[in-house]
Amino acid sequence: MTTQIFALTPEITIHNGKVVTTSQAVANYFSKQHKHVIAKIEKLDCSQTFTSANFSADAQIVTIGNGATRKSKFYQMTKDGFIFLVMGFTGKRAAAFKEAYVAEFNRMEAELYDTSRISKNNSKPTQIEIDCYHIQIFMKHFTVISDAWWHEIYPALVKLNSPLAYRLCDRFKDGMIFANFVNRSLKAQLPVGAIPRHN
Repeated sequence: MTTQIFALTPEITIHNGKVVTTSQAVANYFSKQHKHVIAKIEKLDCSQTFTSANFSADAQIVTIGNGATRKSKFYQMTKDGFIFLVMGFTGKRAAAFKEAYVAEFNRMEAELYDTSRISKNNSKPTQIEIDCYHIQIFMKHFTVISDAWWHEIYPALVKLNSPLAYRLCDRFKDGMIFANFVNRSLKAQLPVGAIPRHN
């Protein structure tokens, strides 16, 4: 049986002045396959106006083995888009996850509004802002690698009865837990109004 993990902290960022998350982040957090989340987004019965305001399709390059790459579709979504999407996720665990995600959206929006009152030209980023920026970039890369591991590489190694599957399994779990711990610790050190940035 394939063991699955989920990100302990909702992955929410600021993009073009909006607080957003991605379909990949939602899939990881709720322990769902990314293709199923994309399918659910594309079948949402909401108006075109709501869809265009709250969902944006994009693609990223992912490595699929032996150095080969392919384009992988994903969606960015606002808090309203996220809420509309996960309304159908049921159960106590899903409810707790939804609450945590909405709370993180609200926290990020509060930071964005506080930061908008501060002139961007009056200071250079602090070391903690730079560190937070770097850990967020690392988390994005690690999430893509982890997704490939759990959904493609690990199942293939299990079928081959490779001992490598089980040795690396714990490494990926521990890596995600540790990366989330560092991410939360750094975010907690950000002063009010500060956001992860590098220039």
